[in-house]
Amino acid sequence: MNSAHMCRMKTHDAGMGITAVDRCPDELPDGLTCLRRWLVSLFDGLVTTEARVEIDEQLLTFVRARPIMFAAFVSGVVSDLLISLPAEDPWRHTEESEGCIRSAAGNPFGCWEDGADLHHRADADLKSEPKLAALHAPLSTPAAEVIHLGSHGWRVPFEKLSNDILLGKPADELLLHGCTAVRWVVHRRRAYMGADDAYALAVGWSWGRRADNVDRGVPWDESRRARLARQEKVPDGLHEWFAAR
Repeated sequence: MNSAHMCRMKTHDAGMGITAVDRCPDELPDGLTCLRRWLVSLFDGLVTTEARVEIDEQLLTFVRARPIMFAAFVSGVVSDLLISLPAEDPWRHTEESEGCIRSAAGNPFGCWEDGADLHHRADADLKSEPKLAALHAPLSTPAAEVIHLGSHGWRVPFEKLSNDILLGKPADELLLHGCTAVRWVVHRRRAYMGADDAYALAVGWSWGRRADNVDRGVPWDESRRARLARQEKVPDGLHEWFAAR
């Protein structure tokens, strides 16, 4: 039995029926691979529970090692997906008031009702509602703040997250709030374009590479990013059409 095999240790949670696999440090994937695996698990509901547990554990290890790269990734994905929405979409016009992120209507932002303008709720059980189940858990204030700041460009939330890291924000909190913000804006884009929309995944993959460059201080082509964002924008006026149905 080789050493790589010997250092794999399986642990079983009898209550959850989940088997998690712990690997040797030298077997852990690099940061870009961690981000890509997480993106695939986000977009493909057929990824097994066992694989998701392993992906999440490895992503946390990555965030602990390179929090700035993760902050750049989250900021870029959230911002690019937000600016791809119609200009009149309410998620692009949130406001901060007395420490609370509020919708354009003045209500606290981050509950399932914020998605009901595009898809009306039809099931009493929100978790059984195909178009709104992803929003069943309210947004935390930090996640709502990332979305709010993301409407002003990727550098704005990145600066906030970077400052949080310098002030000692734990990696598990950075991971939780960052992933939640990404998941919500992916849902919003899909509400217009459908679950097969390729742009959201492409944005995630592209920002994995860009975030690595940001973390290492390597210049990258922002003009190419801007061109792609313009090409894939959801047409203005579409929110009004959805809301009037």
